[in-house]
Amino acid sequence: MQFSLYRHQESRPNSLQYDDVNRFVEDRNGNIWIGTNGGGLIYFDRKNNRFTQYLHKPADDNSICSNVIVSLCIDHENNLWIGSYLGGLDKFDGNRFTHFTHRENDPSSISNNSIWEIFEDREHNLWIGTLGSGLDRFDKRTNSFEHYKINKNGQPLLANFISAILQDKKGNIWIGAENGLTVFNTRSSYNATYTAIPGKKD
Repeated sequence: MQFSLYRHQESRPNSLQYDDVNRFVEDRNGNIWIGTNGGGLIYFDRKNNRFTQYLHKPADDNSICSNVIVSLCIDHENNLWIGSYLGGLDKFDGNRFTHFTHRENDPSSISNNSIWEIFEDREHNLWIGTLGSGLDRFDKRTNSFEHYKINKNGQPLLANFISAILQDKKGNIWIGAENGLTVFNTRSSYNATYTAIPGKKD
């Protein structure tokens, strides 16, 4: 097996612009989007072996929300969703960035500006795992967010730091947190939780 190495090289303007990488996602054309830990978003055109960088520019509202990109997801419409640390959530349609940020007096806004995980389920719901404010579900029709937190409205989570989201074959949403798992049935709103018991092996 042979591995290709991509690193930033000052003498090559088309090389990888930033070496500290957090997340990858592949689009329907086979090209790679790269979220970095300080170097913004990078697009890798495999055919032309070329990297393009998108950086946050404070004076430009049309730039990406942050240069620290923690999570990436491509939805069924080929939009790229970008979760950042402290900068909120972005949607990129290939031409422009749409920003979603927490607004203190707006309960329909995203619950936290640090986004740890993004997942689209088979019903095209977009689930957002935050760093400290639980789980959000984005309603694309209204551009609003529904919030799920610890013991909120009878929908308990084990923690408000959500690190992983997955949908199983039965349609259940598995939510990984810092201290266990929550399984959420979207049809019945039934929850199950799983935690480790000290000293118990099975």
